[in-house]
Amino acid sequence: MSELNIKMVPLSAIDYAINEASEGWNQFLDTEEMKVVAIPEDPEEMDDLYIPDEEIEKLVIENKDGRFILMPSEDEVAELDDIYDFSTKEGVRAYGTQWCQEQGFSIFDDLNLIGLDRK
Repeated sequence: MSELNIKMVPLSAIDYAINEASEGWNQFLDTEEMKVVAIPEDPEEMDDLYIPDEEIEKLVIENKDGRFILMPSEDEVAELDDIYDFSTKEGVRAYGTQWCQEQGFSIFDDLNLIGLDRK
């Protein structure tokens, strides 16, 4: 019997990207590690508190194998929140399910496991 090759995206990664979306930053889903990576749009505008991970930034910029997928921007999240209501777990789950289907992934609902039990 052949082994299924299904990439599972943790719902917590999508929830993190939604909640942390902010102006001046791009967030990418790392499809190898299944976590969100944030890099500034313009690293030179960052203050001294920002310490870049040059290796990961280089991988994201090159993205030769399609490993990194851009997540919604702050403006997109604001628009989508009107539709999905990201203050609820159901809203995050509904959006996450649709986003994963569009990207060819399946969703792993781990929000309760990490203590983000929402109404």
